[in-house]
Amino acid sequence: MISRYVFRVLSQDTLPSGRAYAFYSCLLSLLPEACAVELHEQGETPISQCLYREKSETLWQMNLLDQDMESVFSSILDELKTLPLNTGEISLELQGKTSVTAEELIKNARALEADRFFAFRFLSPTAFKQNGKYTVLPEKELILQSLLKKWNSVFPSYPLEDEDAFHMLSDGLRISDYNLHTTRFFLKDNKIPGFVGNMSIDARLSTPILDIWRILVVFSEYSGIGIKTALGMGGVKLL
Repeated sequence: MISRYVFRVLSQDTLPSGRAYAFYSCLLSLLPEACAVELHEQGETPISQCLYREKSETLWQMNLLDQDMESVFSSILDELKTLPLNTGEISLELQGKTSVTAEELIKNARALEADRFFAFRFLSPTAFKQNGKYTVLPEKELILQSLLKKWNSVFPSYPLEDEDAFHMLSDGLRISDYNLHTTRFFLKDNKIPGFVGNMSIDARLSTPILDIWRILVVFSEYSGIGIKTALGMGGVKLL
């Protein structure tokens, strides 16, 4: 089960996407100390979140990717109206809460009208790490690897681990159009390179492999793509 919260940020200032890290840190401070420490020390936290602009509004999206995270955060998020950031208190307005099971997600994926062209908007700086270095090129193999790893972590009962399927996906996908630009995600004293903007992928896949791709496409809106999605990077929206 995945739960999604979307808040409108009631601020006169335009907040950069990097402030999502401050939102997350502040949220952890509202948890019992032992729980916050355990989450902070986890290598891969089953959360994705991002801060982004939609028309003239700033929105904060929080995705709880498993039942444990739902148990930890839902009671706080259900009542959350302010976050006491170190730069001043930020007011929030809950716009909506939704949830989806693996079965529902798969059903939604099969209902997608698209069978060839898929367009994405990268809401917050997106990057990958390869051989210990940051990579900001949106290579299809890195996108696939990221999504498959996240899917198998969130839904181990529905694994997508077939190596042949990965190669067929990779061979049948092509980045056909993009309007991206590089940017930086400010994390403490680090400036992590990433990209934001729009990208289209042309899928020429057999029906069974296309079903897998559709599932990953729909899942990407919840999981994010790339590294540090729990801290605010890699937010994705399907256009």
